Amino acid sequence: MLFGNKSGQPARTRFILETLGSNVIEEAHWLDGLNAAATLHPDLILIETWQPDINTLEFCKALKRNLQTRFIPIIMYSDESDSKAILTAYNYGVDYYIVKSSEAEIELPLFLKVALSRVSQRLLQATA
Repeated sequence: MLFGNKSGQPARTRFILETLGSNVIEEAHWLDGLNAAATLHPDLILIETWQPDINTLEFCKALKRNLQTRFIPIIMYSDESDSKAILTAYNYGVDYYIVKSSEAEIELPLFLKVALSRVSQRLLQATA
């Protein structure tokens, strides 16, 4: 699931995810994102941008408090590179934090492949 503001960069991220073979569910509003995550159980949640309608970290905290969504990995993909902001994101439940950079178009697909591979491994271990 891609959580972003549906303009600009999230379209590029959606393309990258689809190129990797992922089915992408895109939500722009935090409440729609919470409902979609609880109902559809995505393999991971990629938060593309800071949202104007809710503190993005509170959205992460709500996902981790919900029994239906707490084990879904959350990836924050942000322009914010301040170490305090990154640490705060981890404290709110973000599993992975990727800082957008000039190499992001190369790094993001590689990172997402690894993250999706880990999700698949966890699912196999859980069913074994």
